[in-house]
Amino acid sequence: MELNFFLQDVIQVEDRVYHVNGIVSYKNAQDGSYWKEYRLMEEGTYREFWLSIDEVYQEYAMYQMERYQNRFSEEGIAAARYREVDSGVQIVTNYQGKHLDVDTGEKAKYWEYEDKTTEKIISIEEWSDGREYSTGYYIDKEDIKLMKRGQGENGGSYGGSSVVSSAIKGNIGKLITIYVLIIVFILLFAVGRIFWKNNSVKKYIESASSIYTYRTSVTSDLDTAEKADVYVSTYNLDATARDIIQAVEGDVEDVQQNTEDEDDSIAILTDNEYCLVYTSSDNETLVQISERSYAYCSSNTPYRCRMGTGRYFRRFYYSRGYSSDKDRYSKKRDSYTGYDDTTVTSTTDTYKSYASSVRQSSIARRRSSGGGTSVGK
Repeated sequence: MELNFFLQDVIQVEDRVYHVNGIVSYKNAQDGSYWKEYRLMEEGTYREFWLSIDEVYQEYAMYQMERYQNRFSEEGIAAARYREVDSGVQIVTNYQGKHLDVDTGEKAKYWEYEDKTTEKIISIEEWSDGREYSTGYYIDKEDIKLMKRGQGENGGSYGGSSVVSSAIKGNIGKLITIYVLIIVFILLFAVGRIFWKNNSVKKYIESASSIYTYRTSVTSDLDTAEKADVYVSTYNLDATARDIIQAVEGDVEDVQQNTEDEDDSIAILTDNEYCLVYTSSDNETLVQISERSYAYCSSNTPYRCRMGTGRYFRRFYYSRGYSSDKDRYSKKRDSYTGYDDTTVTSTTDTYKSYASSVRQSSIARRRSSGGGTSVGK
């Protein structure tokens, strides 16, 4: 029997439980074969995965999207002893669910690679707006089970109009309820955007445990309620800064690399956070991340930093964030009372340009799936 799931279904894959939040159907341009990709949210962790079900070739796999790393280059794939097992062009034939940002008829080239055990997979897809990368593994069909039916077969039409079509099929009372809920959602979203930022450096670093390892915390000398966390990065200085900027989709208030004091640390300021990427006295790449309030009411220098780094940490915040934060943190102790160091002059900076390009490309960023037995757009 073919596996066929619907929006809001609750399914079990191996020993984990997931909710179906999106569905994309694909056709292979070469042989006309078809498959489906299900966008899944893991229960409890809220992590996103893609389940690929190809009933034609009896292939089933789980994927997770990844940021570009050297291991996805031709050299990296070859060094890891992966071999190409599939390639072609995939065409979106239907889709269902919110925030998929795909259109019927869209095409993408795809390549799939297996490791020497033929169990692990690397997938690369080339859409009109760039390449996407994912890693995954094959699973057995019997390990995929329906636990609870959600919307069922009438849970929404393809092509992104599921809410409208279900409302039409319902009675007037249901239609009014849907409209009211939509209005409430829009209002809550608008208010929430004022008080909450989705792109948090700290949350990203905490989630990217393969790259960042927690080292220690530094407590403010003027307010023990304020602290900064320090992480060790496996990347070099440049790659770490770019990774963080990309993680917050270029949504930074200011960013600049130090060009003085024989120091090359990179300061990143967002609406609510202050992040410093620097080389420690032990030659490790460290990331210090805190709320801006910590920088306002702490005269501490970063953990195991060089003299030039410590000076830059304070100068950059004083030059770019302090003035706007004085009213914001007026009830906290001000660590810059009597501060007499020089300010940081704004210059044309590589990381400013990079943040700008990431921010522009993120406007049209694709957040969905597709491909062969791959994860997709």
